[in-house]
Amino acid sequence: MAKASTRAEDLQELRSEILEMQFPRLITFADVVTRYLDTRLSAKLSWLNMHVMTLLVIRGGDEATLNLTELARHMLRSRHSMTRLVDVLEEGGLVKRVRTSKDRRTVNVKMTPAGLALLNKHVRDMELAEKEVLSNLEDREIAALREVIPKLRRRLVYELSGQKGVEQE
Repeated sequence: MAKASTRAEDLQELRSEILEMQFPRLITFADVVTRYLDTRLSAKLSWLNMHVMTLLVIRGGDEATLNLTELARHMLRSRHSMTRLVDVLEEGGLVKRVRTSKDRRTVNVKMTPAGLALLNKHVRDMELAEKEVLSNLEDREIAALREVIPKLRRRLVYELSGQKGVEQE
């Protein structure tokens, strides 16, 4: 007859399983990175809002402009939630909505000079914080991070979007 496990044994087994998993470590790491950067960055915007601004620069061409649907797709968000994110940025004067002459229903989001200046400051602060955090790693470890993080991201984007080949931001 099998011996019934005790609560302590069940907890120990669960504890062991958790300690073997990588996602709890990644979640904790992401939280610590966010808290660290909140203390180092001068821009007091949400990470989602900064991501919108970053995408406008990376994906928006010479005019730093994308339509709302493209932004939502890149961020794996609904168009409705993107509208709310853009509302906050527009109220802060960091982006503006622009209608296209071809189709007035299409709403483009364009970075303003103030938004560009804030994002530029944010990037400078981020570079300093990254250099500080990575200073205790060897070059090969940094190279490994640069290789592994995008692979993990692509896999998660694939799982979330259900689309193969979703572009990497």
